[in-house]
Amino acid sequence: MTVPLRVEEEPSTLKTMRAARYVAPTQVMPEQVAMPEIGNEEALIAVEACGFCGSDMNITAGTHPRANAPITPEHELCGRAVEIKSLHNMISARDLVTAFPLLSFGLCYGCLNGKSHACEDLRLNGFDVDGGMAQFVKLPVSALDKLPDEMPTLKGASIEPSAVAVNGIGPAHLDHARIAAVRN
Repeated sequence: MTVPLRVEEEPSTLKTMRAARYVAPTQVMPEQVAMPEIGNEEALIAVEACGFCGSDMNITAGTHPRANAPITPEHELCGRAVEIKSLHNMISARDLVTAFPLLSFGLCYGCLNGKSHACEDLRLNGFDVDGGMAQFVKLPVSALDKLPDEMPTLKGASIEPSAVAVNGIGPAHLDHARIAAVRN
């Protein structure tokens, strides 16, 4: 499920922001928290839409083995880049983006061999670091994918769960099967 969010204030003037915080099992509370400060190769994203998936249900129930309170959950998101510190210029301010939720560091055997999902220091947005159920989220520039400006933000926030489904179906070798999608 995705929920559209709006930010009325100019980000550079804000010291705090609103966030939904997992504070204890079965307790998610709205809180004013400090604005994220970005470092090199990071971007500040104004979240326009985010989801709430099964792993978020486990986090907020207090049953997820990695997520510890307090934390801002969520990794399925779409928003606009508002501040970027990068030498690579992959993303520009005002670009609509979505994020790859796995945060790997590129130095271990898994990362160096094209298997960043098996990174020895793997972290996840919304599990190990604050996620997207907030007005703003700090993300590595390398985790961002630019989207067409005209894409509805609710669809942008649905890209990550759709990618999970496509990746799951791929090994099933359904090349000759008929697959239908229903659009409502």
